[in-house]
Amino acid sequence: MPGSMTRKCCAIYTTGFVCAHLLTVGIALEITLTEKSQVFESWKNPPPSYLEYYFFNVTNPEVFMAGGKASVKQIGPYTYRVHRPRENVTFLENGTKVYALNPKTFVFVPEKSVGDPQVDIVRTVNIPFVTIMNELPSYSFFLRTIVSMYINSLGIELFMTRTVHEVLWGFEDPLLTKLHSMKPEVDEYFGLMWKKNGTHEGEFVFHTGEQNYLDYGKIDTWNGMREMSWWSSNQSNMINGTDGTVFHPLINRDELLYIFVADLCRSIHLAYVEDVEVKGIQAYRFAPPSDVLMSPKNNPTNAGFCVPAGDCLGTGVLKVSVCREGAPIVVSSPHFYQADPAYINAIDGLNPKKEEHESYLDLQPTTGVPIRACKRAQLNMILKRVQGFPKTKNITKTIFPIMFVNEMATIDDESAAQMRSLLLNTPQYNRSLKPNKKKNITETIFPIMSVNEAIMNKLNSYSFFLRTLWGFKDPLLTKVHPTKPEVDEYFGLMWKEVTLTEKSQVYESWKNPPPSYLEYYFFNVTNPEVFMAGGKASVKQIGPYTYRVHSSRENVTFLENGTKVYALNPKTFVFVPEKSIGDPQVDIVRTVNIPFVTIMNELPSYSFFLRTIVSMYINSLGIELFMTRTVHEVLWGFEDPLLTKLHSMKPEVDEYFGLMWKKNGTHEGEFVFHTGEQNYLDYGKIDTWNGMREMSWWSSNQSNMINGTDGTVFHPLINRDELLYIFAADFCRSIHLAYVEDVEVKGIQAYRFAPPSDVLMSPKNNPTNAGFCVPAGDCLGTGVHKVSVCREGAPIVVSFPHFYQADPAYINAIDGLNPNKEEHETYLDLQPTTGVPIRACKRAQLNMILKRVPGFPKTKNITETIFPIMFINEMATTDDESAAQMRSLLLNTPQQNRNIKPK
Repeated sequence: MPGSMTRKCCAIYTTGFVCAHLLTVGIALEITLTEKSQVFESWKNPPPSYLEYYFFNVTNPEVFMAGGKASVKQIGPYTYRVHRPRENVTFLENGTKVYALNPKTFVFVPEKSVGDPQVDIVRTVNIPFVTIMNELPSYSFFLRTIVSMYINSLGIELFMTRTVHEVLWGFEDPLLTKLHSMKPEVDEYFGLMWKKNGTHEGEFVFHTGEQNYLDYGKIDTWNGMREMSWWSSNQSNMINGTDGTVFHPLINRDELLYIFVADLCRSIHLAYVEDVEVKGIQAYRFAPPSDVLMSPKNNPTNAGFCVPAGDCLGTGVLKVSVCREGAPIVVSSPHFYQADPAYINAIDGLNPKKEEHESYLDLQPTTGVPIRACKRAQLNMILKRVQGFPKTKNITKTIFPIMFVNEMATIDDESAAQMRSLLLNTPQYNRSLKPNKKKNITETIFPIMSVNEAIMNKLNSYSFFLRTLWGFKDPLLTKVHPTKPEVDEYFGLMWKEVTLTEKSQVYESWKNPPPSYLEYYFFNVTNPEVFMAGGKASVKQIGPYTYRVHSSRENVTFLENGTKVYALNPKTFVFVPEKSIGDPQVDIVRTVNIPFVTIMNELPSYSFFLRTIVSMYINSLGIELFMTRTVHEVLWGFEDPLLTKLHSMKPEVDEYFGLMWKKNGTHEGEFVFHTGEQNYLDYGKIDTWNGMREMSWWSSNQSNMINGTDGTVFHPLINRDELLYIFAADFCRSIHLAYVEDVEVKGIQAYRFAPPSDVLMSPKNNPTNAGFCVPAGDCLGTGVHKVSVCREGAPIVVSFPHFYQADPAYINAIDGLNPNKEEHETYLDLQPTTGVPIRACKRAQLNMILKRVPGFPKTKNITETIFPIMFINEMATTDDESAAQMRSLLLNTPQQNRNIKPK
């Protein structure tokens, strides 16, 4: 009996399994993308759908421009019959995949429309204007103002009035027409559907379902891609599901269906809503749930659709600029259905309703065939104020609705009858059977931290001798100090001789250092026409033009019980003719037109339209790549024609330009230094610069560190085998110096330190420099350092003079360069006991990146070059009196091993 029962149970189980298997096989044979299946013909030549266009007519543009709330009135529908046959159908990989295009053609259907698109007028957002306007906030104010002036001259406004047909299918746009006159390949027409009649949304390869019915209709690749690259997470970039026209058979209510929507540039999922009936066929309705376009605050999985990462909109809207050539386009459901009420309330005239504005699919669950579909989507534009565009100065930032579509398709009567017949002859099965679906695996990266607990705690790492020489906090003196403030709680033979206190010997020279001499050398371009034609430029060095530099510490304030000190260090420059060759007021130099090149450098990443606008405007001003000015003008300022135009529109814009314009008497930032009171090794080190302990320009923490001193002081007891760090504001970074040799200056023995070749070495040879490549990976070669990130985007490169220590390619690109160590090396000669600089020579060269820019005909032949402009040679040597004091101080200092290395 037990054996009989076992055999009976086995028989029931086996029969059930076989029936389910036969059912699946039977349906799969009919529902696969093969030429013999029943569904293939309808997949290849689907019945037409109807596409309704509704527009939002703006009724009060002047109110919105003045800062009020816009009002819109919905007009339409304007209905088109859409025919979408599959073309170029090709089976791949033994029939398991199929390639196809799906071009669409549109035919107006007047009987299903309200109004005539050729006649009806709509006032809507001027999309070409807004697209250009949207690009500009991240650009320089100068560039914004140039484009603003040009667009004003064309009489272009934020809103345009056109027929519905023009907005949809195209019209001659005045801005595009101007561009077309310069570049015939630019189309002078614009329309939301311009040149889209008869085109497709991409090249698709689908799974046929031959190997697994669950893969039926799934997209294998789109335009050759298995995933996108627009979004900021792997999950967001996935191309999931089908194209929305077919789905696998045996659908369950509790599964999610995925669709790749090219209009949205992403995949979305649909969830079961309810059972419905269409033409006598039972169906499941699936629709996008609210979490599809939910804010990342409430649905963190949507954070990947924020580009750049963290730049997120609210619930119910999706910015698709990344896949629409940067245009400020936002998609949503019509009337902002399921969106944050703030978007709805920002515009008068919106009234979202589920019945009219929800997208859905009614699917027959046995076959997975859509028997009714309604795709609804709204196109919006981001409107906001843009500095430099006076017409936008009062508007409130708004996601502004343009139009929405309602595309509908329902199974025809003949196909419905065939479907009912097919289902009538199909064995019943449990519709709740859930296919064995593979779960999407989200890769989680767990941070792993290795902690070393065995760190030695040292009470004091300095020798007794060093403590006695340079000072320590004495317990007895500390007791006396509160009642006798004049008694110092610190003791040391050299205590406070080399600290930043008002009583130390070095304080006065730190606060009021002797003047230095700054020599300016310029590279005069002798053959600009050869360079413009694609040849090699030749330069001739002129100078020096020498200035005496007076620098004094101002606003000196001691902080944190004298352990730190705040100071400014303004510099004034006085021309010294007897140390100069030539007169800067008379001597002429032909050099790179820096304002022009700065704007030109911004443009390659912008749209072709914007580049061409700026090119036309600059051409009209007669501005060239090279300018001819006096040395004094290039240094201290001249009235620039481009800046003058900007100044006429914006008086706060200075119409003058010069490398040192308005820098006479100014400082390089607000510094807080360590005084060395607590630790002599910290003497003179920068605590903060402009309130920062580290920078944010570079792409690594190490590169952003503000290390060392400002180059004027160093800690005592310097050793030959240590590296000295300096924060160089000109280079927007810290650099290190290494020992070179022993030298003697005015009877004082000193160590010479200089930047080693690895300071500006290519990351290929010195990987620690990779952090100075911004964006990450965008690196120059050895010997040059791009500082655009801290120079408002200007294509500025710094180097040593004549590209000393640089890749020979930079030297050989220009005739007239001759780098040599004696004339072009930067160095510091330091007295090692005190750490005091007794001779210094700072040398640095300013260069500009010159390259071709599409849309700028004047640059079409030039070879990309790092072009030298000028270099400086700043020198300072201790004066005779200070040298005598130094020799006296050292004579009375106990001898020590100078090679001892502080710990």
